[in-house]
Parts: sequence; C-alpha cells; structure tokens
Amino acid sequence: MRYTVFMRAAGVCALATAALILSGCDVQLTQPDQPEGVPTQVQQIIESRCITDQEIGESAEQDPIGCLWPPLPDASYSMYAVTFIWGHLLNVRMPPFPVEDWSGELSVSSAEGVVKVFRQIDFEDDEDYLLPVVKPTAAAWVSKTAGDFDGLGLLIWAPAVSTTDVQAPGLTFKTIPFSITLPFSKLERLLAYYPVSDTDGVAVLARRVDRLAWPRGFIKGEWVPEEKDANRGSLSGMWYDLFGIPVGTMAGSFWTDPDGVRRFEGWLSGVFLTVVLAEFKGTWSCGEGHGRFEGTYRYLNSKETGILWGEFGGGARMPLMGIWRADCPVNTDTSPEL
Repeated sequence: MRYTVFMRAAGVCALATAALILSGCDVQLTQPDQPEGVPTQVQQIIESRCITDQEIGESAEQDPIGCLWPPLPDASYSMYAVTFIWGHLLNVRMPPFPVEDWSGELSVSSAEGVVKVFRQIDFEDDEDYLLPVVKPTAAAWVSKTAGDFDGLGLLIWAPAVSTTDVQAPGLTFKTIPFSITLPFSKLERLLAYYPVSDTDGVAVLARRVDRLAWPRGFIKGEWVPEEKDANRGSLSGMWYDLFGIPVGTMAGSFWTDPDGVRRFEGWLSGVFLTVVLAEFKGTWSCGEGHGRFEGTYRYLNSKETGILWGEFGGGARMPLMGIWRADCPVNTDTSPEL
C-alpha cells in the first residue's frame, strides 16, 4: 500500500518538567509546536517515552554508555536519541483487534556506527524481547501487538554527515508491516507518523544529542625534578573540566625503580577542601628537557575510572600539560590520542 508520511522538524522532547540539569547549567525545554498531520494522541505517546539528556547523563553514572562516544574533541561523530513506537496508536474503533507481528530489526549503514538499546517500551514478559545481534551496528527484536503498542528507545553513534546530504547513509527500520530508511540528516530533528491502518502505525521521534560533559578535561601544572636527581621529584597542578572550571587539585611524586621503570602516583583533592577525591598512577619517559606521562585514575567514592596523559618540559620547574578522560569497559579505545 502507499504510505502517507507526516513529518515535521521537532525540537527536544517535550517534558512535564521544563528544565534539565546539564553540566551544572539549567537548560530550558519548551513544548514544540504541534506538527501538522501527526495525531495529538500519537505525539503525546511518543513524547512521554523519549530519551532525555538528563536520563543519558544519569545512566552514564551507573552504566557509562557515554564511553561509546569517541574521545573528545572529535567532530567526526554524531550521537542521536531515537525512539520508535509501533502498533495500535489510534483509538478509532472498538475491539477485537487482530494480532500484528512487529518483529524486526534496526541497523545503521555505517560500519563504524553503534546502536545501543536504551530502553524497551511496553515489552511484555516472555512475549516481546530483544534478539542477540553479532554487530554493534544493529538491534533486533520480537514484538507482537493486539490493541496495544511496543517500542524501543535507542542511542545511535554514527560518523557525522552533512545536514544537507539527504542521500547520505542512515538508519533502517525494518518490520513485517512497515520498513523505512532515514538518512542521518533527518535524525537531526524529526517527529513523524507512518500509518499502516486506521489504528496501527509507526511513530518516530529523533534528535541529535549535543555533546554532553562526560567526565573529561585538562591538566595544568608543574613537573619538578629534585635538584640532585632528575629521576625523581614532585608534580602538582589543577584538573579542569571541558569548560575550564577547576575540578580538583593535583599533587604527587615521580621516581625511577631499580629496574629502570619510571613511575608516578598522586592524589586529586577538592579545590577548596583537602579531601582526597581520586588517586592516579602511571609511567613516564624523558628525553632532552622534555618528557611524557600516561596512566590511570580512580575516584574513591564512585565507579568512575579513567586515563590521563600529557607532556612536560622546559626549565627546572617544567610546565606540565595533560588531558584526563573517563574510561569504561565498553570503550576499547585507550589510546592517548585525542
């Protein structure tokens, strides 16, 4: 059959609460204009189940999904929050309603993309469930509806594309009743409804997620060798977040083991209080008045761990510059390259 498509650019999810906390700042969210052609009932259903930035941030604290994000700064990737809902979305007639099989899959065409199911929407136990997939570029499920609906909320990472290139590779949603491919450029802001009958259809709400302040930032300080032995000494400085706001005071020492391995360790304390927040350690190397360091850190009161690296050199009290970045099990990139 010929599907009539109703769509219009949509802003961030309309929420009952008008403010989200992002990176310590209040971000006001406003109700988007009513999209033409998208039934109010459908819009209310999908907006009430969309993925908010606050939920992404809170989940990252427990299960750091944000570490799938490429290391910053990296403008070559985009992140999208996409919600699909399918099934009985319009109450225009009385039951009984036939059973519809909405089993299917969703995939991104880019080999470097990642699809992560953030939430299952109204899945019934033992009736609706996710299927295992081999590649991180896809998700698959079993879903059946009869007078109700199911859905998925997903986070999608993909190489950034031009917003004007509508032919660019994108996301494919494929089920028995309905299938569609949406270019990544359409996922920047999208609210759409695709009816397959007078009661059933597929709704999609998508938006590009601005770069969240996942824990990462910069290090600035000094690397000070002892006067009589340059193989040992102290290091000190400050850690800053991406916005240049101090997050802690660093203090530590470095030395050379008897076997020749150069090591360092230290602690990160509060900016105003001397309470120890985290510990760090690693190795360093040195050349003619210049050196590099790299290691790991661990916060004492949370699950956050990460890596740090940088350089020092130029004088008796060598200026030190570095970067710290949150790490997590799902991130296989531990290279000290931005």
